[in-house]
Amino acid sequence: MLGSALAEVLRAWLVDVPALIAALQAACDRCDAAQAIITAHALKGSCSNVGALRLQALARDIEHRLRDQPSDCSAASIALAQLHAEYENAAGFIRTRLDR
Repeated sequence: MLGSALAEVLRAWLVDVPALIAALQAACDRCDAAQAIITAHALKGSCSNVGALRLQALARDIEHRLRDQPSDCSAASIALAQLHAEYENAAGFIRTRLDR
């Protein structure tokens, strides 16, 4: 059983992260590298806070790719696709823990 404080953090993460992923996708779609870097950095921190290490690594990869090639937003597209899928895995795992 999770403690109430941890459960509250995880529930907030489940609400906040989809919005961050959507904002990151939108920034990449409009090739706004500066905003995408900021959003990827925020996502990386959020994932780190709950131990979602694969998601953290993907967000870090996107952040670094965009810092290295800010004019080529497509450089982040593969990592973004992986990020979407990994979020679903992590969120499913967290939900099963919250439901116990």
